[in-house]
Amino acid sequence: EIFTSIQHLNEWMSRSAEKDIEQYVDRILSSEEISSSVHAPLGGILLKQTGWLNVNSFINVMKTYLQK
Repeated sequence: EIFTSIQHLNEWMSRSAEKDIEQYVDRILSSEEISSSVHAPLGGILLKQTGWLNVNSFINVMKTYLQK
């Protein structure tokens, strides 16, 4: 995840130390560690055991599935 503000960065810095979150945090990345093709002047955080779901697509597929 790319940090979008100093506040966002600070939130992740404090949250990354929490017991229930630390298992999902791989490491905090500086802007130099992120590809130059990505605009990330404040750096970001590398998370593990996570995913992304297109909710609208999922709902449409499940609706069709359940109707059958």
